[in-house]
Amino acid sequence: MNADARPEQMEAIRQIGQRIREQVRQADLETAGDLAVERHQQVVALFSDLDGDGDMLAAGIRELLDEDRELIGLLTELRSRLEQELGSARRGARSARAYMEVADRR
Repeated sequence: MNADARPEQMEAIRQIGQRIREQVRQADLETAGDLAVERHQQVVALFSDLDGDGDMLAAGIRELLDEDRELIGLLTELRSRLEQELGSARRGARSARAYMEVADRR
């Protein structure tokens, strides 16, 4: 792999990471998942040739890990939001069932 191509590849990987985070913010997990597969393939291609500059590779990995930490935070927030929405939906369903039971008795 050409060392000159690495910065361009890293930027492409970063951009995909940004798109993934935006899709997670919009709760479009299908698109985020597709982008994650694409990003993974590019990361594997980038780091499969380890004969390059070790310091540059290490710095690139650290950058990607930092971005992944941010993504994990977003996913955690989304999970919490979905859990709250699910709890609200369940409470609403219980209330509707209780109302129907009362209505059926009349």
